[in-house]
Amino acid sequence: MEMIGEVPDIVGKRCEGLICEAFDFKGERVADANVVHLRFSETWHRLIIDSGVIFWRLSEKTPAPWQVEAENWSYPHTDIGIAFDLVGQRLTKLDMDTDNLSGEVRFLFEDGRTLIVESRDGDCTRYRLEG
Repeated sequence: MEMIGEVPDIVGKRCEGLICEAFDFKGERVADANVVHLRFSETWHRLIIDSGVIFWRLSEKTPAPWQVEAENWSYPHTDIGIAFDLVGQRLTKLDMDTDNLSGEVRFLFEDGRTLIVESRDGDCTRYRLEG
């Protein structure tokens, strides 16, 4: 598995925020989860999966949507922590896997549901909730 950065110590802790930053080009959705912002223990973390590499970074501030008007790029946010009722849930397991061009991160919460963030064949990153 190829990874850059340190996996945050979030297993066993309660989710305080979970925001997916999409990427839109000329008003069309290209990626649902270009960046995943996670908050545990009062700290924001960023997760990016790109071409079979998983990147973990700390964030210094609360994420906010942004855009590059000259390029017709926008990065809207979806608060899936609220939408999926994950805020307040304890994370019980975190699994990661990569291969040549793909990557997947699975977050298992105490209520038995799993949030899956995946990028297949170097394509755009998507998320889904199972369970």
